[in-house]
Amino acid sequence: LRGKVEGAISDGRIAEALHLMSAHQPGDFPPHWTPPPHVALTNQKVDITDVMQVVLNEHPAAWVRDIYVESFCRKLPDAISWYRRPEEAELLSYLRILSRLPVEDWNDDESWQMTNVGDVLREMASDKDRDFSDETVALLTGIVDSLPAKPNIDIAPAQDTGEHTEAVEEPKANNRKTSQR
Repeated sequence: LRGKVEGAISDGRIAEALHLMSAHQPGDFPPHWTPPPHVALTNQKVDITDVMQVVLNEHPAAWVRDIYVESFCRKLPDAISWYRRPEEAELLSYLRILSRLPVEDWNDDESWQMTNVGDVLREMASDKDRDFSDETVALLTGIVDSLPAKPNIDIAPAQDTGEHTEAVEEPKANNRKTSQR
């Protein structure tokens, strides 16, 4: 079963692989197995964006979808970051997926990496010097508009009053009960 799925994905028959996986339960596959493509490996025949497009079109079983969404999310911070701005064709492949995924599936408030992806997308959307296609601009705008608002953090500069105070910690009372012998 594992070999059939891996072979189908390797041959570009992604929909067939997703249907085969969906017809089974996770326990029908070897423990600790994850289907390809493996986002940490380079030079694979099929990219995670190719698989995600099919996942979004075919609606496989929830457990299959979850595996690929998680895999896509692991790849996303490497693909779109402050340090790496993809060419427009690659960017478009990610934007087409992000525009179809619910924001909560990929923009985890707990993850600084995903927060950075959102920030980079915001910056790209506001960059008037980049010559993006109309499709890229529309997708970026839609995605950025769907992101949760960034909190406004207003940090007022500290004012030096010339007075210096020291914080003195009061001794804490011992609340432990003492046993009497």
